Order: sequence, then structure tokens, then C-alpha cells
Amino acid sequence: MRYALSGPYSLDFKPVNPRSRAGKNGKLLLCPHCKGLSRVYHFSWSALSCQTCGKSINKYDWEVGHK
Repeated sequence: MRYALSGPYSLDFKPVNPRSRAGKNGKLLLCPHCKGLSRVYHFSWSALSCQTCGKSINKYDWEVGHK
């Protein structure tokens, strides 16, 4: 899925997998329910609550942004 951010920027989102890494600047995650964006700096969690809709979502249901 391609998601346009403000300005000339856009990211491709792919499902989180066991090889996903955040890097030192973190990665953007896309909520599968409300399409809200969240930033994470590590993937050492099994579920995360969306800051927009408040639902608890399993790790592998999120989508991570790639350039």
C-alpha cells in the first residue's frame, strides 16, 4: 500500500515480519483498522495499542513504512 505523507513524501507499507528492524530513527507503522500512523523505535513487543483508535493490535497485523 502506498501512503502519501505531507509534502512530496510518500512511503510504501508492507506487513511487519520477523526481520523488521526500526533503525536509530524509528519506523512508521500503519494501523490496519483506522489507518493511523505511529512511530516505533524497536520491535520487541507482541501487541501494541493504536494511539488513534485505541485498539490493541498484534505485531504482525501492523504495516511498516519503507522508502
